[in-house]
Amino acid sequence: MCKWSSSFTQTGKPEYRTRCNDCYNKYLSDLSKAKRVRVTSQALDRKYLAKKRCVDYLGGRCVQCGYDRCIKAMTFHHRDPATKEFTVSQMLDRAWPVLKAELDKCDLLCFNCHMEEHCGQDQAVRTALGAPKKHGCMPHSESEDRDAETEQEAA
Repeated sequence: MCKWSSSFTQTGKPEYRTRCNDCYNKYLSDLSKAKRVRVTSQALDRKYLAKKRCVDYLGGRCVQCGYDRCIKAMTFHHRDPATKEFTVSQMLDRAWPVLKAELDKCDLLCFNCHMEEHCGQDQAVRTALGAPKKHGCMPHSESEDRDAETEQEAA
């Protein structure tokens, strides 16, 4: 522990501290770190309970495959992206009537089903534009042919 420290403020008044500047800064840093854990823990609990309420409101399980084991794996899929006002998972601190109105526009999907849903939508858009996707979750015969040729050359 350091000895008493004194300095002068910009107005010229003396300022007395029980710690030197370095020790005082370390003290403040340790104090904020100790508070950070508690605040983060409380925020995570609050977010979990809000998401659980939203998931329960939409039925509690994936509408495509029936998955219901982990709340973190559940996502909110807007049926019509044009009517989307905000992303539900990022706005869980909003008032319940506001969340409920947005949830009525959504389906509850597990993460895998949600990604497959968006992959299908992306493929449909690309096909409509005349530029089909050549990578991602859709299998393509070109890549399978290349893999077969590579295996034959290696043998």
